[in-house]
Amino acid sequence: MEKELVRQNALFHTLMDNLQVGIFMVEAPSGKPLLANNKALELLGRGILPDANRYTLAEVYKAIKEDTGNEYPPDRMPILRGMNGQTSHIDDMIVERPDGSRVSLEVFGTPIFDEKGDVWASLVSFYDISERKKTDLVLREKNKFISKLMETSPIGIATLDREGAITYANKRAEEILHLSKSTITSRAYDTP
Repeated sequence: MEKELVRQNALFHTLMDNLQVGIFMVEAPSGKPLLANNKALELLGRGILPDANRYTLAEVYKAIKEDTGNEYPPDRMPILRGMNGQTSHIDDMIVERPDGSRVSLEVFGTPIFDEKGDVWASLVSFYDISERKKTDLVLREKNKFISKLMETSPIGIATLDREGAITYANKRAEEILHLSKSTITSRAYDTP
């Protein structure tokens, strides 16, 4: 039995150390960090810090809410929601590392229950979505440009979906057809 326990423990550590997703676990209700795998250490830029607890996790690990630039609200953090028995998911957390670099994270949180059904820990898994965020920004900017170009074009423009439904008409198309945008987009283009 002891040999099997050693094998399972080795398997667990190998798995944790080789996952390409950050794993971080805290004790409930204290919020004391219990576990962080190699990817978590890399993404957070720091390991398990002894002064971290449920009240200081966002501050200690420099968690920032993307849209405000302020410290991440504790009641929205998946690690803290897990301590309250809730499963959650966010994609708007930025972590500032000790070297000043920042990483955008998508975070999934879940409580860990004991045999009585009480929460004894909270676990989060997370990964870097910085490149996805940059790509999203570029796409939004390009879409704004294309929209502006289409709206100000001296040529009437309409777009269709795969089924032939008209999904967009610019101002010039409205003028040429003497129809409102809503009337145009309520129609479909019939092909022979």
